Amino acid sequence: MNEFAKLLYELRKKKNLTQAELAKIVGVSNKTISKWETGETYPETAQLITLSNIFNITIDELLKGKIIEKNLPLPNINNTINNAVENDIKTQSISSPLTKKTAIQIIVEIILIFGNLTILISCMAFNVPYQIYVSIILASIALACSIFVDMSINKALTMLNLQFGKKYIHFISTGIFLTIFSPIIIICLHEFVSYGIYLPIFFVLLTCALSFLIYGEIMFDNYERELGIKSPQHSTNFFDSVSGIILLTATAIFILLGLMFNIWHPAWIIFPTSGIFITILNSFKHFK
Repeated sequence: MNEFAKLLYELRKKKNLTQAELAKIVGVSNKTISKWETGETYPETAQLITLSNIFNITIDELLKGKIIEKNLPLPNINNTINNAVENDIKTQSISSPLTKKTAIQIIVEIILIFGNLTILISCMAFNVPYQIYVSIILASIALACSIFVDMSINKALTMLNLQFGKKYIHFISTGIFLTIFSPIIIICLHEFVSYGIYLPIFFVLLTCALSFLIYGEIMFDNYERELGIKSPQHSTNFFDSVSGIILLTATAIFILLGLMFNIWHPAWIIFPTSGIFITILNSFKHFK
C-alpha cells in the first residue's frame, strides 16, 4: 500500500464514510475505491479534484500521502459535496468539450425535426392517409423529446459528478416517449375497431408511461437524499409534482371529452402536448 492509498483510507475513516458512500459521491464504483485504497490504481485528475474538496486538502498533499498543515478541519459532508460540485462545474464549463455521444444526439434531433417537416409536406402532396404520416411524426417527436431530456439532464449530472443517477433518467425519458407515442394506437385503430378495443391498449401504454415517470422521479429523489444533496425533510421537487399533475390532468380531460362528446380521436392531441411540456420541465429541473 502506497502513501496515497494509506491517506485516502484514513481520511475516509475519519469522515465515517463507507467505500460505497464515497464511491457515490465521487461517481465511481465501490471496486474503484477499493483499488485506490490498496494502491492498485490512481484517480484521474477530475477525481483527484473531487477528493481534495471532499477531504479539504490539496491535490499535492493527497498525492504525496501527507497532510502538511496540522489540525486541518474536516468539514461537514454536505459542504464538501457542494464545494466539489462547484469546482467540477467551473472546471468542466471552461475546458470540457462536447462528447461524441452528445454530438450524435444533437445530430439525431436535428434530423428528426427536419425529417418531420419533409414527411409532412411529402405525404400531404401525395395524399397519403393521415394515419400514416401523423403516426410517423408523433413517433419522431416522442423520440426527439426523450433524447432531449436524456441528453440535457445527463449533461447536468455529469457536471455535478452524479454518474450513478443517470440510470434513473432513462426511466423518465422512456415515460416521456410512451406519453407522446401512445396516441398512435387511437390514430391507427379508431376507424377500424370500436373504442372498446383500442382504448384499453392506449391506457395500458399510458399506465406504463406514468409508471416509468414516477419510478424514475422517486428513485432519483432517493439517490439525492442518500448523497445528502437533499435532506430527508425536503419536500417533493416542484418539477416532479408539476409533471405528474400535467399527465393526470391530460388523462382526465381526455376521458371527459371522450365520454361527454365522443371525440376520443381528436382529443389524443392532449398527450403529445403534455409530453412536450413534461420534457421541457425535466430538461430544466437539474439546472435550478
